[in-house]
Amino acid sequence: MATIDTTVPGTADDAPEYFSLPQEYYTGEWHELDLEVIFRRRWLFAGHASSIPNPGDYFLFELGDDSYIVVRDADGTINALANVCRHRGSRICAEPSGEGKKRLTCPYHAWSYGLDGSLRTAPRMQEEFDKSQYQLRRAWVDEWYGMVFVCLDRERPEPLANRFDGVDLGPWRLDATKVAADETYEVAADWKLVSENFIECYHCSVNHPELCQVFDPGDSVVGEKRLSDASEIPSRVRETDDDYFSFSAEGTLRPGAQSFTMDGEYAVSKLLGDPGDPPPERDSGLFSFPNFNTVAVPDYFLTFSWLPAGPRATRFRATWVVHEDAEEGRDYDAEQLKALFEVTAQEDVDLSALGQQGVNGAAYEPGPYNERLEAAVISWMRVYHSLHRQSHV
Repeated sequence: MATIDTTVPGTADDAPEYFSLPQEYYTGEWHELDLEVIFRRRWLFAGHASSIPNPGDYFLFELGDDSYIVVRDADGTINALANVCRHRGSRICAEPSGEGKKRLTCPYHAWSYGLDGSLRTAPRMQEEFDKSQYQLRRAWVDEWYGMVFVCLDRERPEPLANRFDGVDLGPWRLDATKVAADETYEVAADWKLVSENFIECYHCSVNHPELCQVFDPGDSVVGEKRLSDASEIPSRVRETDDDYFSFSAEGTLRPGAQSFTMDGEYAVSKLLGDPGDPPPERDSGLFSFPNFNTVAVPDYFLTFSWLPAGPRATRFRATWVVHEDAEEGRDYDAEQLKALFEVTAQEDVDLSALGQQGVNGAAYEPGPYNERLEAAVISWMRVYHSLHRQSHV
């Protein structure tokens, strides 16, 4: 098993500078260890509750070789059930999503499970067979502002409402939204390179001209080492040995821009929030270790998340939600809604792949971070190193 080298520049507690990781961290050797130490022990964004409104509606959440069926039960509960039949291990659901399932039936030998994971039928098994002993394995589930998270650890993490104490997304009324678009991008780069790229804006003015028409990278939440809780504008930072997140509602749009769109105008005419109430005055952003980000503007709410898809491969996902009563073709055009972040995402996909190509070469060696413009990356790396160290104590 790979181990952390605490002599790596920037990993010591008293190190004056912070550096990118050594080559072996990015080139595949750390893939399985990252899955175990970083991902399987934390809440991970799986999808939006609004996408499974009725009993039997489901979508799949996959991490590495693990697959879970995130399904709404008859009583409205959302369960995350292992997509692995208790007979001989076949996958049960092959399609990434589905609607109105009464039961979950394995296509191999027709073992059938309830929406709560209980084994209901096991055709022609011996008479003394006890079905109650063979329910589907499950993962932990938590829902926060209409977003569904799962955790694959044995122990349940602290509730998300506790973890994000003080983060207020109430003005956007996310309980009254629906998914308008959901896109996944395949990135030819290690997930840590994708993370580093996404949580800093040192590169934005050089590489994201469309975004910078409406967004000021110098005023970005990810460009500051700390947010001030003394401000009248709500903001929060949590940085401990095993966690990091930052939230700000201070706004990063340029003067005159209303939303993150190509022209800065609203892409959705029916705004989020309560009818009759003015829309939120500022956009807000949340980043949460290791792989989750939100952007909230008056007309839509956007989530970004990314997961390792293999050594040197990452699956990057963007999901847009709009007011539940907004009608495509009347209140919004999906392509217009996605346009700005699609072009920005593709630019980041290309940058991450370029970074991976450089890291693969023999000439690569760790380089220093900009302590102000890459402060969020430094905080991210502190947690990353700390979690790996804890796992080897």
